[in-house]
Amino acid sequence: MPMRKLKIQQYVILVLALFWAVGISLSCTNAPEIELRGPEKPQPPVADTTTPSSNEEGDSGSPGNTAPGATPSPTPVAVTRYRALCDDGYPTYLTAISSFASSSGFGSGLDLQVWPDSVPLPVRGGFATQDRNLEYHMFPQTIEIRKGSILRLAFSAKPMSVSTPWVSAPRNVYVSDAAMIARIGRAELVALEMPAKSSAQSFSATQGFQAKTFNVSDDGKLLLVLDVKGVQFFDAITLRELGRVDLKSAANYFMPSFRASDRLMMVSTMKSGRVQTETLKVEFKSSGEILKTKPFLAVSDLRRPMTFTGSGPGDHIAGMRFTSAGDSEIVLIDLLAAQPAVMGFQLKSLPLKGKVASSLAVWKDSLSNELRAAIGFESVSQVGSGFSTRFKVDQAFVRVLKLDVAIGAATALGGDYEYPSEALRTIESGSTSNIIAGVKDLVVSPDGKAVFGLFPGLHSYQVYRFTSSGFDRMSQENCTNLSIGVER
Repeated sequence: MPMRKLKIQQYVILVLALFWAVGISLSCTNAPEIELRGPEKPQPPVADTTTPSSNEEGDSGSPGNTAPGATPSPTPVAVTRYRALCDDGYPTYLTAISSFASSSGFGSGLDLQVWPDSVPLPVRGGFATQDRNLEYHMFPQTIEIRKGSILRLAFSAKPMSVSTPWVSAPRNVYVSDAAMIARIGRAELVALEMPAKSSAQSFSATQGFQAKTFNVSDDGKLLLVLDVKGVQFFDAITLRELGRVDLKSAANYFMPSFRASDRLMMVSTMKSGRVQTETLKVEFKSSGEILKTKPFLAVSDLRRPMTFTGSGPGDHIAGMRFTSAGDSEIVLIDLLAAQPAVMGFQLKSLPLKGKVASSLAVWKDSLSNELRAAIGFESVSQVGSGFSTRFKVDQAFVRVLKLDVAIGAATALGGDYEYPSEALRTIESGSTSNIIAGVKDLVVSPDGKAVFGLFPGLHSYQVYRFTSSGFDRMSQENCTNLSIGVER
C-alpha cells in the first residue's frame, strides 16, 4: 500500500511539472515586444502590432507600443499577422509565409492555375499534373487578406502552352483568390506582362530592387500594368479597366506604383546607367475612370526606384541616390512644401571602409510623427583567389536614423544592429550564389508598423523580421522577391 501511494505521488508530481512546462512555453509564444524609445536604442517598427481584439487598427496603450516605465494595458490583445509573399526556385513558385511562423518552420506553397469557375477546385493535393497550365510564377503582390482564409494577390506567370524557352516566352499578369488552408486558387488573366528592359534588369541584379512592370496600389484597390503605351489601371477586385496613363517610350519604364490618398503615381526608367523616378498626379472621374494626368517631379541618379513613406496625403517620397563623389545619400520629396523639391540627407559617421547598401526603409514614427530610416552598411573583403576565394565580413549592420526635414540632417538613433549571424556565415562561407553579398531589400509593412529584410541564405535569400532586439528569421523558406501584406 505505501508503494502504491508513492507511485501516485510521483505521477501527480510529473503531471504538475508537465503543466508548468506547457504554461512557460505558451507564455513565451508571440509575446508582445516593448517599443523602445530614447538614445540607448533605435526605434524601428517593432514586433507584431498588438491591438485590442475589437480594434484592428492599433492602440498606443497596448503592450506592443508601450514605452519603458509605462503601465501595459491588461486588455486582451490580438496580434497583427503579416504575410510575406515570395517567389523562388526553378521553376519559380510562390510561397506565403506567416509572421507567426518559427525560424525552423516553412511557408505555404501556392498552387495557382487557370481553372473554370464551373468546375470545383481540387480538395486535396493541388492540381493534377495534366491540369497545370501555368509555370514560372513570379512577383506576387498582395491585394487583400481576408482573416487568413483567402489571399487575393496579383502575380505574373508563363502559360505552359507556350513552347519557347521560359526566359524569352511571353508572360501574363494574373489575379487569384488563393485559399490559404488548401493552398490553391483560380488564376484570372488580366493582361500581357511587358518585361523590363535588360538595362533595368541588369542594374536591379546589382542593387536588389524588383524590375517588375506591374504593381498594386497602396490601398489594394487598383492594379497597375505597364504596356507599350503607358500604365493601364484596373479595379483590383472586379478587374474592370479604368483607363491608361500615357507615357512616351513606355517600353523603357518599370516599377509603377500608386498612392490612393493623394492620387500620386510613380514610375521609373533608366537614365545614364542609373534609375530615374518620375511622379505624376492622376485625376479620376466620379465613375472611377482616369480623367487626366499631370507630370509632377522627377528625380535622377537613384540606386533604385523611390517609394512612398506612408499612405497619407502629402507623406514624403524617399529614395537612395548617388552623390557627385560616388557616395550615397537619402533623398526625400516634401510634397507639402510651397515649392516641392528634392532634399538630400548625407550619411555621416560611417566607417571609412565599406559601402552603404541601396536598400532603404523609411517610415513615420507613430508617436513622435518624425521620419525614421533604416539603412544597411557593409564592409566585405575578398580573401584568396581562384577556387580558394572566399569573403570576409569586416562589418555589416543596419543603422536607424532620424530624418530632420527642417534642417536636412540624418541623425543616428542609438547603436547599430548587426546582420543576422546566419547571413554572415553564408557570405563568409562563399556558398551563396547571390550577386548581392549583403542585405538585398528592406520593406516596410503597408500599415507602417513593421520592417522586413531579405538577407543571403544558402541557396537564395531569406526573410527576416526587424525588431527592437535585432533580426529574427521568419522561416526556412527561400525568397528572391518579397512583398508584405497585412491580414485585415
